[in-house]
Amino acid sequence: MRDRIKVSIIEDDPKITAQLVEALKDKFKVETFEKKDEFLKAADPSGIVIIDFDLKEIDGLRVFRLLKEQSPKIRAVMLSSSNSIPLAVTAAKHGVLEFFRKPLIIAEFKEALIKIANEEEIFLLPDAEMEGTEWMRGSSKKIIELKESIIGCIKSHKDLILFGERGIDKKTVVRIIHKAGVNSAKKLIEIDLASFSKESLEAHFWATLNEVLSSSEADSIQNFAEKTGTVYIEGIESIPKHFWLSVIDFLKNKKPSYGGGIKVIIGIVEQTEIPAGTTFDLIKIPPLRERKEDIFEIAAAYLEGKTDFTNISLETLKFISRYNFYGNYEELYNLISSTPLAGGKMLNINKSMFIDSILENCGQKSLLAAREQFEKEYIQTVLLKVNNEIHLAARFLNIPKTILEERVQKLGI
Repeated sequence: MRDRIKVSIIEDDPKITAQLVEALKDKFKVETFEKKDEFLKAADPSGIVIIDFDLKEIDGLRVFRLLKEQSPKIRAVMLSSSNSIPLAVTAAKHGVLEFFRKPLIIAEFKEALIKIANEEEIFLLPDAEMEGTEWMRGSSKKIIELKESIIGCIKSHKDLILFGERGIDKKTVVRIIHKAGVNSAKKLIEIDLASFSKESLEAHFWATLNEVLSSSEADSIQNFAEKTGTVYIEGIESIPKHFWLSVIDFLKNKKPSYGGGIKVIIGIVEQTEIPAGTTFDLIKIPPLRERKEDIFEIAAAYLEGKTDFTNISLETLKFISRYNFYGNYEELYNLISSTPLAGGKMLNINKSMFIDSILENCGQKSLLAAREQFEKEYIQTVLLKVNNEIHLAARFLNIPKTILEERVQKLGI
């Protein structure tokens, strides 16, 4: 069973604390604090925080600013006995999601918190489908932007083109969109073009697509759950270009009376060229190398199945933080799931396992491209160490700040 979302409350009025705990304990995992330092240390950045502006120690808005410095994407609501509109506006400008005046109307307050929590609930699949979602763990800017794009797609009526390099499980995103969309009670149909025989590929595909799109307009006596709600098409790279261009053109112009209520999602490896003027929503799943700050949390999620695991060796930690994982999340998963624990307890990776992968990918780049990639990753590492302060990074690299700014812009950092 999944854990409930954690709500962290900073409140120094015992009566209000008791009221909040009683109201929220059936839906959330609630923890309370009276002091700023304890709250800042323990507040869960993936949960929701409730801050009382009228704290005796320090005003709640200052607490929120301090919290934002360590957890920029934290979700917060604020309470106050004041009816000050300027205060509420200031709080909203700083990122507070909701502002409530005390005394609270508990039913309204609880409903608002549930609504905030539901956005995160979108990314929690049923227990039987949770396997394969580990790569979505983390709180980096890249994964937060991806989740925001997914929420936008769920609300959109457009079809979707979903980019993702090899080694990225696009089906996880497809299942989330289907589960949270308006057609969740209907079927999710998957079509893999790579599985069709080459001799009858086009005829077989068009017959299959016609069948699944027509099912949404089937006779009303058909069971509602048997109708098609979402269609996921993958393997488009395995077919001739003229064919997949015709597929995209057909879907772009499909009429409401012909599968118009069905969301079609096309999964594409990133390098594939998309024709101009496409009306689809577009989502790119970030590769693992672009969200290194999440890698230990993802690795820990993959390790949950290793029941005897107690630790990761220091050398292994250093290696996985530096290695680019050309095979993305799938490579990290295969590495962890296939590596025996040293002494039954310690994960210790044999780096010789990666020689073939490293050499293979080295051969795919020109010397200039390899140099630029190394420079980009080196600068990104330095910036990460100095909290993206460009002047500190320039000092560390011993180059003028203007030169570093030019390189950052040219390398697309």
